[in-house]
Amino acid sequence: KQQSSIHKNTRFAQVLMYLAAASALFAGVGAIANITDAAGAVVVVELWRMIGFYTFAALFALLAYNPRIGRAVWVIVIGNKLALSIAGLLLMGNSAVVGANDLIIFDGGLTVLLIVASVLAGVWRK
Repeated sequence: KQQSSIHKNTRFAQVLMYLAAASALFAGVGAIANITDAAGAVVVVELWRMIGFYTFAALFALLAYNPRIGRAVWVIVIGNKLALSIAGLLLMGNSAVVGANDLIIFDGGLTVLLIVASVLAGVWRK
């Protein structure tokens, strides 16, 4: 019975990670318009952002496919999203900074999702 519960938790974690992968993939597709519409000064930033979406789509899919691939991958991905969330919190009081709330909402939400998925998948168990 305990084995069945562990299996169900891992499956749920995998579903969460596949949803995160799909979201990042769609964000990457949506970012294409930002590149084509961007002023010359921000084309590289928008390109970097789009490639980041695709990179994280691949990482999330990898973690969904094999949640036990290694704690280091989870730490890197969670650390990235947590760092962006903290940056959003630090920048949200500055009205000149556009997108700070997006960091809090999207990257903060992903941080929570990643932590929940990693716990459900038993990544931190010995």
